[in-house]
Amino acid sequence: MQNTDFSRHFTIGFGTLACPTRNYNSEPTAMNSATRFYRRAKRIMVRAGLAKLLKLEKEFATIDPTKHPKMLIVCEDTTVTPLVEDFLRTQGLNCDEILRVDSNRKGELPEAE
Repeated sequence: MQNTDFSRHFTIGFGTLACPTRNYNSEPTAMNSATRFYRRAKRIMVRAGLAKLLKLEKEFATIDPTKHPKMLIVCEDTTVTPLVEDFLRTQGLNCDEILRVDSNRKGELPEAE
């Protein structure tokens, strides 16, 4: 399994996951067990969100096939978003199913966006 690091506060559209952030004073290669636990926990939470999304898609199909539920993941740090995007791809999502938008704290988008 890919070692994805999104050890930051992030939000899934179904609720907020407030997990402690990474300690930047420590060496990045010297991971402690708490850091590994939070990385694994966040991957599990994203997988749970994807499972819920699949369930909602099935329920929406019976009510109105033109409606499609979405999942929103908000990362506090934009350096984490490529890792989350890669992780979502490993979970079976296609490039056209993922929309990544990076902005600064004021919500301003770069010119490229």
